[in-house]
Amino acid sequence: MGNLVSLALCLLLCGCGSNLSQTFGKSKTGIPQPGDSKPTLPDNKLSGTVQLIDGTLLDLAQVAQPVVVIFVTYFCIPCKEESAHLADYFAIRAGLPTNALLITVLAGGSVEKAKVWGEKNRVSWSMASDPNGRVFVGLCSEKLTPCVLTQNLTSDPVINKHLGITGIDVLEKETGPWVF
Repeated sequence: MGNLVSLALCLLLCGCGSNLSQTFGKSKTGIPQPGDSKPTLPDNKLSGTVQLIDGTLLDLAQVAQPVVVIFVTYFCIPCKEESAHLADYFAIRAGLPTNALLITVLAGGSVEKAKVWGEKNRVSWSMASDPNGRVFVGLCSEKLTPCVLTQNLTSDPVINKHLGITGIDVLEKETGPWVF
């Protein structure tokens, strides 16, 4: 019963699992921000710019290895479950994959909020922010979280999208086996 109450509160108050189309828009300052440009999937490549918690801007189109991008919102309970599952998996292996890039992106949150979210949810891999949510809206048109995108970089790149919690075996199958 407690899980149902938590899920209901999440859906009503937090936006997780719901349509978030009204939440995200243009920068209020008029100053270009990470994610201001509308992301697209040209030539089966992810695109859009997110800001890593160290302040670095990362253009997803320039990533030169298989990538897993997990879009989350601050209070989304399934997002926290996904993060816990990955954290446990990497703790058992005592490290992160060396042949794939994993990024959790807080949609609609500042870099400071992304840092806090990452710390609370044991994110040991790359954590980023999409402050105005434009990359999220462009790549996850359903506007549901967690939204998980994978991209392999074979001769014929493929992008896969999952809405909701995704098994690690599925992620590895889509990006290629992870090496630790």
